[in-house]
Amino acid sequence: MRGGPIGPFTLLSPLLLMSSFLGRLSSGVLLILILGIAACGQNQDQTSDVDQSAIDYAIGDTLTVIGTLVDTKCFALDKRNITDDHILPEGDVPACGTACAMQGIPVAVLEGGNPSGTPWILVSYPSQIFADYIATTVRVLGQFGSEGIIVPIHVDTKTDEGWARIL
Repeated sequence: MRGGPIGPFTLLSPLLLMSSFLGRLSSGVLLILILGIAACGQNQDQTSDVDQSAIDYAIGDTLTVIGTLVDTKCFALDKRNITDDHILPEGDVPACGTACAMQGIPVAVLEGGNPSGTPWILVSYPSQIFADYIATTVRVLGQFGSEGIIVPIHVDTKTDEGWARIL
C-alpha cells in the first residue's frame, strides 16, 4: 500500500475541513435569514392606509381592509354595481346585492369603495351574514388567504357613531 495504512483520521480530515467551512457559511446564512425575517415581520398587520393589493403577503398574514361591501357576481358583471341596486342586462334591479348575498353569492370588500379598487372576497362565513350590509362601508380584520381572498377575524360596519361589529 502506497502511503501507509489508512487510519480513521485520514478519512475524517477532509470531512472535518468541509464541516468547518459549512459551519462558517451556515452562520452567515443564518444571520441573513434572521435579519430578513425581522424586516419582513415589520410589514405584518397592515391597514388600509396603503393599497393592500400592492403589498406582498404570505398566507396567514394579518391585514385590515376598508371599503364597500359588494356581491361578487353582480360586481363582476358590471363594475358600477357597488350599491344595493344593480344594473343588469335585463334592466335595473332594486336590492339586488342583498338578494344575491341571501342566495349565497360570495361577498367582497371593494377596497377604497370605488370601482377601480381591489375586491377582497370574504371566505369561511356564509354570505347571508353580510346581506344587510351590502353597499355599506366595512372594515375587515383578517388573514390573507391568497390573492384577493381574506379570511375574516372581525368585520365592522361604519355608522354615524363610529364602527359597529358585525362579526
